[in-house]
Order: sequence, then structure tokens, then C-alpha cells
Amino acid sequence: MARITVEDCVEFVDNRFALCILATRRARQLASGATPLVQTQRNKSAVVALREVATGKVRFEGDVRAALSKPPPTRGVLEAAVSATEVDRAKGPDPFHRWERKDTPRGV
Repeated sequence: MARITVEDCVEFVDNRFALCILATRRARQLASGATPLVQTQRNKSAVVALREVATGKVRFEGDVRAALSKPPPTRGVLEAAVSATEVDRAKGPDPFHRWERKDTPRGV
């Protein structure tokens, strides 16, 4: 299977929107370090996620509507945002933060 298409995945997930959500959630798991369920050859996480769906190895647990109504876990994203803020604070004050209009040269 050199190229993965939506038609390959629709057999396992009837709704294309649900397919998009499923592949996105799985791709995020793979990007976070989850072990792929299919053999990969340096493919991007989105391609690997679609291949896993196309082979039937990844699917929603239980009812699709119930799975779609739950928000995805955001723990990793929030931790990354917090650590980025801490890094910015460690650098010190932003020199451009105190820039005032009166400091702007005339004619600019």
C-alpha cells in the first residue's frame, strides 16, 4: 500500500468526519511517542495513523458519537504552553515591551 486514501479507511469508519477525528487523535498519540501498530518507514505520524485505521488496528472504543462528544486529552499541549511561558520569563523582561509612542522618532 504505497499511498493511503480515505476510501481505504471508510470500510472501518463510515463517517468521514469521524475518520478525521480518529486519525488526528491517533497521530497526536504517535507524535507524543506511542508505538506504531503497523510497520513504518520514516512516515509522518498522520500517514501512520491512517494506515493503522485502514488495516483495522485503530478504531473508536464503543459508540462513535460518544467518542466524538468527549474532548481529546490536552495535557501535553498545556504542559508545553506552560513550559514555554516559563522559558520566556527566565529570559527576563522584553526590551520592546516598554517601547512608548514618545520614543518613536518623528516622521516614522
